[in-house]
Amino acid sequence: MSFSSQVKDELNALPIKSNCCKKAYIFGVATSATVVDGAISVKLTDLSTTEQFCHFLKNIYNIEPERKEINRGCYKAIELKFKSNKIFEFLSFADSFSDSDEDIEALSSFFKCKDCRSVFLRAVFCSRGSVSDPKKSYSLEIQLPNDTRAMLVHSLFEELGPEAPGITPRKDGYGIFYRNESAIEYVLSVFGANKIIFDFLDAYVEKDYRNTENRATNCVARNIARSVNAAGAQIASIEALIANGMLEELSEDIKTTAKLRISNPDMSLGELAAIHNPPISKSGLNHRLTKITELAKKRKLI
Repeated sequence: MSFSSQVKDELNALPIKSNCCKKAYIFGVATSATVVDGAISVKLTDLSTTEQFCHFLKNIYNIEPERKEINRGCYKAIELKFKSNKIFEFLSFADSFSDSDEDIEALSSFFKCKDCRSVFLRAVFCSRGSVSDPKKSYSLEIQLPNDTRAMLVHSLFEELGPEAPGITPRKDGYGIFYRNESAIEYVLSVFGANKIIFDFLDAYVEKDYRNTENRATNCVARNIARSVNAAGAQIASIEALIANGMLEELSEDIKTTAKLRISNPDMSLGELAAIHNPPISKSGLNHRLTKITELAKKRKLI
């Protein structure tokens, strides 16, 4: 089962008690409908959405739609055909929606209570929406058949806040989409998908932990690389001084450090400082090694 199907199953399991919200759910699913030979045709790919929609059609309008299974390779759907003057009325309104103040106000005739709008958008998502698994990416998109219906749905998402979705032309209509993790979480919470929200939180924690580990690993790797490069430069300076008989120009302490460095090329500064007799501090060791490289540079040996 896809992640989208899991989300839709959870949403369709939520109770809808008031008749006005059941009507809002019907209108939401019908937003993806076409009209064929005077009948409304809805194609649904999720069983839970199909059963919920048919249940509400029977409960509210006493309609039992004609069912037809569609199998085209990987595409499987159930086509529902029926007639309803009230749903025709809604589709006519949706197909002429202009996002004007009058049209926004006219939406109230279809949504009676405070929950109707969120139930409507939930149904729109269940009929033509998809959401990616947050462990892979963040994407929520709803496909709608034309620009006016897309505009209607977009205007309702804008009311939700805090972030309006994007809208873009698609091959078979228009897509309304979110690509932001927090916006998708918020929309799903408005829909009522509280269990799925935990998947998003788990994915966020996992990604944050992985990023922290990667940053720490990269930091260690950079430090190792710097140490290796520094040791290489020190050894090259010492070898150049020896080859040119100039090591004797250095003090006995620095010559001791030079010999220990070239004998222990893989040691860290802390380890190298500890094997001196007596042990010296890392800053003291670094001072000596700097003297060595400065002399090699001064004599233009490196």
